[in-house]
Amino acid sequence: MLLLRINDLNNINLEHGREYGDKIIKNLAVVLEIVAKKHKIYHMESVYFCVCLSGSTDEEVQELYDRITEKKYNVYTTVACAVKYGPESDESRLFAYGKQTMLQAQINSDSYDKVYFADTDK
Repeated sequence: MLLLRINDLNNINLEHGREYGDKIIKNLAVVLEIVAKKHKIYHMESVYFCVCLSGSTDEEVQELYDRITEKKYNVYTTVACAVKYGPESDESRLFAYGKQTMLQAQINSDSYDKVYFADTDK
């Protein structure tokens, strides 16, 4: 699962207006539909999108994220977290785990336009 988040959307809305922020959300949705068209895509909470990448390797996930980054507007950045899952995985726990991993990545580094791989063995 690749969980993506648009960085600083609240600030973008404050500086440029909500209509502009909505265009950014729509742009990312269109980019995901083009780049990840063979995968299931979900718009989760306002700034989060999820792409189900069952059976993908870390390299394939990174390649997909790089293509997403190339196609989106350069006026916003994203951060993503890849979480491995199986048929018995609880989707709400995966989403929460992915969000927590992204928050930790933001605290520990420059997290713009990067994908982080969650350690699901812990």
